[in-house]
Amino acid sequence: MKKHEFFGIPLFQKKAKNHAKIKKEILGAMEWQWLKKQNKQGLAFSDYKAGAELSGAYNHLGAIKYMEDSQGNYDASQLGLETFYSDYFGGVVESDHKELDKLYAPEIEAFMKSFGFTDKIDWQWHGYYSYNITMEDGAQDTHDHIVGPVPHTICGIHYLEFDQKEHSPAYFHNPIDNLYRACYPTEQIELVPDMFKNIIKAPKVKEGDCIWFPSWLRHTVVKQKSKKRRIAISIDVTISDPEAIDKLNKRYAK
Repeated sequence: MKKHEFFGIPLFQKKAKNHAKIKKEILGAMEWQWLKKQNKQGLAFSDYKAGAELSGAYNHLGAIKYMEDSQGNYDASQLGLETFYSDYFGGVVESDHKELDKLYAPEIEAFMKSFGFTDKIDWQWHGYYSYNITMEDGAQDTHDHIVGPVPHTICGIHYLEFDQKEHSPAYFHNPIDNLYRACYPTEQIELVPDMFKNIIKAPKVKEGDCIWFPSWLRHTVVKQKSKKRRIAISIDVTISDPEAIDKLNKRYAK
């Protein structure tokens, strides 16, 4: 397993053991519907807006607030999260989460071991999965995966369909990038020392790779230039100590 150190934060990269099976599972379930709707990059804005409000996206996705003008009109030219096709929002075929738990188990358990989760605890975990399809001009605004009501411990991006020559991976943001910007010693950017430019990085990936990272690490998918389909699976994993949860439940049951 390859380990990256971005901003002192460990990101892990490994090819998915069951990549071929996962690809077959996802495409078999949803491709027929996507082919019917492929001219529509996303859902209706009303559906997208409801999803964004439900997930709390308005609280941490800067571009979202600018997607409507003062009269409440939506400008489709303003590209935000709605420019990808996904079962993150309702109205399309959903992933089989139970089956994907089985198929992703080798990756999740390997990540937990690499990250340092002790085997002295019988950790319980479950995943939430969504496929994200982008075509030309498709993009995802800067976001993290801190979403309630169930907190996510770790997250992953599995590049299900990805052409290294035509597609871009997700870019990860330094958690203190705003402090670097605030401390610029000059407006002449070309003269700013390199340490102040330690703001955003992307790992080199190829189809089949999974990148694992903390749920709070913000990331962005830049506007796609290629007309070739790109599919990434977004993975949110909740890890818990069953004994601690049991104690908590008993405490509140009194």
